[in-house]
Amino acid sequence: PTSEIPLQVGDRVSARDLLSALLIASSNQSAVALVDASGMSMPEFVFQMNQKARALGLMKTVFFEPSGLDAHNVSTSKEMAIIANAAFQTPELAAPCGAVEATISIRGEKGDRIIQIKNRNHSLLRFNPDASKTGFLVEAQRTAVLKKNGKIIVVLHARSMNERNCIIGRLVDL
Repeated sequence: PTSEIPLQVGDRVSARDLLSALLIASSNQSAVALVDASGMSMPEFVFQMNQKARALGLMKTVFFEPSGLDAHNVSTSKEMAIIANAAFQTPELAAPCGAVEATISIRGEKGDRIIQIKNRNHSLLRFNPDASKTGFLVEAQRTAVLKKNGKIIVVLHARSMNERNCIIGRLVDL
């Protein structure tokens, strides 16, 4: 299964449900749909992302697109911890980042439907994080941010999920 949800041309989905699909199932198409719904062009939205990074005091984080799929998006573990801390303090972001699954509603031209979305990061969920988000790019390898017991843990460039989880396990126990 992919991280995408079965959207079709003409579907109507609430921003809240798209955000859930983005944060729980890592739906990159949801990121693009949210940008489209924002009323900003993609370049304007990315500019605002970079402005927010500067407002958070981040000097090494640069965004080129909103889904995280462009290898030119860069950051550091310290700056990712700052981003995660800000995100996990925002209830609209923290709730889906802490969810294992959710149900979203889609209003389609051929009828309405309900879709169950799931967080498939089972090995990360065994840490029982308060909130978490993972990513993967060939250039960045396996990455994760999670909040557990008030701590923000960031792992970048892990070569496998096992390596990522071993590092997280050591950091959770500190």
